[in-house]
Amino acid sequence: MGLFGESDRAKFERLYEEYKGLAFRAAGRILRERMDVEDAVQQAFEAVFKNIKKISDADRLKTRAFIVLITERKALDMIRAKRKYAPEDPDAEVPAPEIAFPGESGLAAALARLNPRYRQAILLRFYFGYTNGEIARFMGITAGAAQRLVSRAREALRIELEKEGIDV
Repeated sequence: MGLFGESDRAKFERLYEEYKGLAFRAAGRILRERMDVEDAVQQAFEAVFKNIKKISDADRLKTRAFIVLITERKALDMIRAKRKYAPEDPDAEVPAPEIAFPGESGLAAALARLNPRYRQAILLRFYFGYTNGEIARFMGITAGAAQRLVSRAREALRIELEKEGIDV
C-alpha cells in the first residue's frame, strides 16, 4: 500500500477535485504565465499530500484557507526564484492578490487588504496555531525574521481594522 493508506489517497483526491479551481485562481492572481500557474498548483498540492494526515475535514473553511495559503506561497516562491532574490526582509513587497473572503467587511476585509506575507503570517500564527519556528520553516526565513514578521503583520492588521471602525 505504500506510505499513504487508501483513505489518505481518497481524501487527497477529494481535496484536489474540490479545490483545484480555487488553487488555480489563487496562483493566477500572482503569476501571469499559465505554465507557472500550473507548476505552483502542482507544488501546492504536493505539499498538501505530504500533510494530508493533518487535514481532518475537506469541507472546512480552515482547509480552504490552508490550500490558498500554500498555493500563494508557492506562487510567490516562483517569483522570487525567477528574480534570483529571496528576501530575508519580512517587509519585502510582493504582488498582492485579491482574495474574496466571506462577508467582505470587518476582519475578513482587513485581512484581504494585507500584504500577502503579512496575511500568511497572521493566518499561520493565529488561525492555524503555528509557532514562530514553524512559520519560519514554512516560509523559508529565520525564526527571528518570523517573529518580526508576525509582529509587523499584527500592527498592519490593527491599522486595517481601525479603518473598518473596529477598535482593538
